[in-house]
Amino acid sequence: MTANVTLATVRDAVRTYSCAKFNYEGLPVTADLYLLGQGGRHMAYLVLAWCLFPEPEWRCLRYAHMKDFEVVGPVENRREDYDPRHPDIILIDTCVAATGWRNA
Repeated sequence: MTANVTLATVRDAVRTYSCAKFNYEGLPVTADLYLLGQGGRHMAYLVLAWCLFPEPEWRCLRYAHMKDFEVVGPVENRREDYDPRHPDIILIDTCVAATGWRNA
């Protein structure tokens, strides 16, 4: 059975700067969570994450598509290229401090 993740769980994971494992659209994902916000035409909740698996890359993930969510521990290495100004995110709910980010 596939369990949905609560918004409060994702919010806490972002706030505590956590790494999580979950299924996203049927694929296993391991990611460092940086930001929870809203965007798009319907103002859906989105998670900006540095995905470690399946491929290392920045991804903007729809919260509603995340299943079987499990926090696996704190993020080990902060990304210096984190920028909270993602074009798909209109409203920020929760985010980590952007240590390497400069106002450009």
